[in-house]
Amino acid sequence: MTNGKKYYRDFREHLKALEELGKLVRVKREINKDTELMPLVRWQFRGLDEGQRKAFIFENVVDAKGKKYPMPVTVGTLAATTEIYAIGMMCEPEEIHERWTQAQLNPIDPVVVESGPAQEVVWQDNDLRNGHGLDMIPVPISTPGFDNAPYLTSANWITKDPETGVYNMGHRTMSPYLQVTCITHRKDAIIPSS
Repeated sequence: MTNGKKYYRDFREHLKALEELGKLVRVKREINKDTELMPLVRWQFRGLDEGQRKAFIFENVVDAKGKKYPMPVTVGTLAATTEIYAIGMMCEPEEIHERWTQAQLNPIDPVVVESGPAQEVVWQDNDLRNGHGLDMIPVPISTPGFDNAPYLTSANWITKDPETGVYNMGHRTMSPYLQVTCITHRKDAIIPSS
């Protein structure tokens, strides 16, 4: 499964691995992120055995008002099944626990590099309120008719403690708010992330 590699270079490489292993459904037709996208994916969790479930990539995304988004949306690409999770970690399903144990016992310090595989695009100030803020991201409505907002359910946030300088990466459910910030949802608080 790993071809001798320890990590995927980027998310595209991970998607390619899922597709080659028959674990990715590519949807090319137009799909409404506010009403259709998540219910379509959710059907597989209401009747299929885990081994039959897939990850999805939606390539032609619009919202309820007809706005078209220039980027695709993926769902279930990290953990729709134990097998998909193991593919992402480049290990066998029975090795997942040990991989996590070793990662927690042996953290890797971040390294600042001069360049990366993707070109960095920086939008700031009024650009964020004029089409280049969080509203340019096609965030789906998870449960149409019940959710009060769209949610980023697989958002990874990297923070740095201002006093110790220690970095942390957290996996948080977030809601885009006013194009320029997100709100994190916890049982005991709602905290702006900006």
